[in-house]
Amino acid sequence: LGGGISLLAGIFLFQALTGSDALETLPPNTGNSTLLWAAFGLLLTGFGVKAGMVPLHVWLPDAHPVAPPPASALLSGVMIKVGAYGIFRCLNVLFMSESGDQWALTAAMGLIVLWIGLITMLVGAMLALGQQQAKRLLAWSSVSQMGFVLAGLGAGAYLGADGAMASAGGLLHIVNHGLFKGALFLGMGAVAMRAGTADLDRLGGLWRKMPVTFTAMLVATAGVTGVPLFNGFASKSMIHHGIVQAGEQAGGPLALAEWIFLAASAGTVAYFVKLIAYVFMRRPEHGRTDSVREAPAPMLAAMPLL
Repeated sequence: LGGGISLLAGIFLFQALTGSDALETLPPNTGNSTLLWAAFGLLLTGFGVKAGMVPLHVWLPDAHPVAPPPASALLSGVMIKVGAYGIFRCLNVLFMSESGDQWALTAAMGLIVLWIGLITMLVGAMLALGQQQAKRLLAWSSVSQMGFVLAGLGAGAYLGADGAMASAGGLLHIVNHGLFKGALFLGMGAVAMRAGTADLDRLGGLWRKMPVTFTAMLVATAGVTGVPLFNGFASKSMIHHGIVQAGEQAGGPLALAEWIFLAASAGTVAYFVKLIAYVFMRRPEHGRTDSVREAPAPMLAAMPLL
C-alpha cells in the first residue's frame, strides 16, 4: 500500500512539473530541480517495493513461504518484474531528454539505481545462504537476482548512449529469471507435496525418487547461476560487461562494482549447490523419505516446459 501511494504521488508530481502524464521524455530544459528529484525518488520507491529492492524488500521473504507454489512462481516470475520494468521506463523514458543538459541528470539517477542493485544482489545472496527453508531460500534468491537486473538497468542509464548492452542484459535477465525461478518454485512445490516438508534438514536423496523434478530443477539452477550455454549466462555476461564499463568510466568506489558482482555470483552458486545437495543428493535420515514418489503428470508437464 505504501509503495502504491508513493508511485501515485510520484506520477502526480511528475505531471505537475511537466504538464503531462504521458510516458515520454522530459521536455527540453526541464532543469535539475529538487521537485524533479523528489518525483524520481517517489517513483523509484513505488516500483522498488514491487521489485523487492533493498531496503524495500521486507515483504518478499515472508510472502513466499506461505504462498502456494503456483502463486510463488507468479509472484517471483512475473509480479516483481513489473517493478523492475517500471524503473527501466523511468530511467530510459521519463527522465531522459533529447537536450544535452539532462544527460547528467539521467546518469546520476542511473548511478543511484546501479548502487542499489549492487547492494541488493549481495544482501540477497548472503541471506539466501543462511536459509534452511527451501522456499525462503528461493525468495531471498529472487531479491538477489533483482539486484542483478537493477544493476544492469542502472549501468545502462549511467553510460547513456554506450549503455545499450547493460540495459539489454537487465531486460533479458527479467525474462530469464521468470523462466528459471518459475521452474524452481514449481519443483520445490512438488517436493513439498510429496515429502510433506520444504525444510532442507528433513530432505535428501530424492534424485532417484523424483528424477524429472530433479532434472528440471538442475537445469533451472544452471540458468540462475549463469552456467555457459544456459539462459542466465547470456544476460549475466551482458550485465557484467556493463558494470565493468561503468566502473572504468566512473572510477572511485564504483571500481569495486565488478568485485561485488563476482561475490554475489559466487554466493548464487553456493546457495544453489546447498539447495540441490540438501534436497536431492545427500543421504536422508533413515526412513524419512521412503514413501516419496514423483509428482503427478500435470505438475511434471509445467517444469520441463519452463
